[in-house]
Amino acid sequence: MYDGDTMTRKREEITFRSLGVVILADSHNPTVFNPDFAKSNRIIPKEWNITQSITTPGLAVMTCDNGVEMVVDPNRLSITQKHAGQPLQDPCDDRIHKIAQKYVRTLPHTPYKSLGLNCLASIERNKPLEWMTKKFLKPNTLIPKIQVTPRFVLEQEDSALQLVFNYANNSDKTGLVLIDCNIHYDDVLDSETLCKRIDKWPSNQKYIETIIGDLVWDDEC
Repeated sequence: MYDGDTMTRKREEITFRSLGVVILADSHNPTVFNPDFAKSNRIIPKEWNITQSITTPGLAVMTCDNGVEMVVDPNRLSITQKHAGQPLQDPCDDRIHKIAQKYVRTLPHTPYKSLGLNCLASIERNKPLEWMTKKFLKPNTLIPKIQVTPRFVLEQEDSALQLVFNYANNSDKTGLVLIDCNIHYDDVLDSETLCKRIDKWPSNQKYIETIIGDLVWDDEC
């Protein structure tokens, strides 16, 4: 159990850089997904400014000037929110999760197969690859010059959380440890079950913060 100060320090250092929802299905229909469809069905607000829209039989793409992008192909719906590589101003913003819920409620008879709730988190570290290697590699390993970018999988009751570590260096030797996070629900889903699982995102996000904090925290930071 962590005290309040320790948990505050952990959460303050974790930054969210993107959020995502992915829904797989046997037969998404890209041909219906266009700005008129999205706004008339209130999947997105009517006042949103759409900067790019493509609709073809095999692919539909809609990009908005607030950082939200929606991509539909016959097997996959992907909704993401990011801001040109910068941290999200409000990591608790749930707009893309509401879009996903409105989409599946508008098209409830689509045979949905699985759901992914995703985010990209980061922490600042000097020489992040060296830091990860020191943090996660067993001391005194006999393998010379090995470097580590780990992957963790945590099984939950009805899903699995995967954390994949990577890094980005800055020119001044500071850098970022990047953690690509995915909570995956893998079974046949009706629209209401999908929506209930999407509703779990706020608690799942806090769970991700706690797990990352447990994995990366040390007294030297």
